[in-house]
Amino acid sequence: MTINSNTLPDRYFHAIHAFNDGNLELFGELFADDCVFNTSTGLLGSSRAEIVRNIGRARDAGWTSHDPIGAFAAGEFLAIAFQNSYSDGSAIVEAAVLRFDERGQVTEVQSLQPR
Repeated sequence: MTINSNTLPDRYFHAIHAFNDGNLELFGELFADDCVFNTSTGLLGSSRAEIVRNIGRARDAGWTSHDPIGAFAAGEFLAIAFQNSYSDGSAIVEAAVLRFDERGQVTEVQSLQPR
């Protein structure tokens, strides 16, 4: 089975809606069990459980929302630009590339934060 890249933005937006609503369990369903999530500052996690746990910690520390600005899908990839907002009123525009498997789960994330 080949992934239909037309479905990737909807999968991402559905998960992000869950994240913004505070439902990290539903958000976590976006990721494969062995997903690797890299950021400009280092490894966020190398499993779904570790990724969700670390994102939950960031939420607890004041990350309030993840708001998509734009997305483009081709093949197994989804490129996104987004704004992360925080409880202190700050916000940062970032970008990422997500790689999906044939089941529609993310197997790899490369996220870029501003320097």
